[in-house]
Amino acid sequence: MLIGLKSMVKKNNPSKDLRDEHDGILQMLSVMQSMIKELEAGKNLQEQHLGRVMEFLQNFADKCHHGKEEGILFPEISDRSLVEELLKEHAEGRKFIAEIRSSSNIAENMQGYINLLKIHIKKENEFLLPIANKLPKEKQDEMSEKFEILERDVIGQGKHEEYHSWLKEFKEIYL
Repeated sequence: MLIGLKSMVKKNNPSKDLRDEHDGILQMLSVMQSMIKELEAGKNLQEQHLGRVMEFLQNFADKCHHGKEEGILFPEISDRSLVEELLKEHAEGRKFIAEIRSSSNIAENMQGYINLLKIHIKKENEFLLPIANKLPKEKQDEMSEKFEILERDVIGQGKHEEYHSWLKEFKEIYL
């Protein structure tokens, strides 16, 4: 019964879905900030932890979250200059992720990614999502259905919950 209720609530507001995902991404950015402090203190990060951060950033933040925005939401937004700006920021974020993955100045590239995403998320929360909230209800319902399909197909069943468990674990370790 609760699962059906969750789906009904989710279908009515794709902006809330994206905002909730922003909250999870911001939590990961806080974890990354603590990891940077560890690196700057001369400590090594656990390889498994860095691997999980990278998977989260690539699969959840980029493929799933940015995939929802780029493939489903952005085409519905009439403010093309805002959309272009956000697309450039997504591309810049991908460059930071590639640099972190290549172990090239991990702390510096993590910090660049954190700085970029904090500004980017604020911009989306303050400008993009209010525009999305004004779309017709039928369009929002359609987007929500497409969000669920993308999430299932891109990150797979149960991965969303796994990422939440990683965030909880990392908060206990790093925050």
